[in-house]
Amino acid sequence: MNEEQKAEAGKTVVGEFSEVKHVRGILLMGRYNDPDSGCSSFSMLLGNAPHLDGNYAIFGKDTKGDETLRKLEQLPTRREGIFVMTPTWKLVKKRGR
Repeated sequence: MNEEQKAEAGKTVVGEFSEVKHVRGILLMGRYNDPDSGCSSFSMLLGNAPHLDGNYAIFGKDTKGDETLRKLEQLPTRREGIFVMTPTWKLVKKRGR
């Protein structure tokens, strides 16, 4: 991680887990081994991940259909350990959406 990522990774939130299943299109919060270590990291699932059920906070879901997910799968990526990263862009939430 670079210095900016390390600073952000130091901020955490308490885990909030639900009965919602971790399936393709789910947006979930990343964390460390401590369930209350949720941070600025997030993942969009491009496949089902039942091993995450009840262990990781879900805070969104793709509602535009599978076309959006197929576009994400086409992005250039790089690996950092077990993580697949998208190095060429940043996700920005626009107001009112």
